[in-house]
Amino acid sequence: MSKGIEIIKDRLQRKRKQYIRQKEKMEQISDTYREPRVIPNAKVGDVISAGCMSFCSTV
Repeated sequence: MSKGIEIIKDRLQRKRKQYIRQKEKMEQISDTYREPRVIPNAKVGDVISAGCMSFCSTV
């Protein structure tokens, strides 16, 4: 009976390690293939104009 319990514990331990490896792999894949962030043109224009204004005011 004790040997059967040890076999079950060993199997569960292997399954747990396998699950952790698969989860890490899935996280790595999702990080690799995520969509790039897109900044709208209006925002880019606002940032550039703000930078120009601050530069021109210091000159």
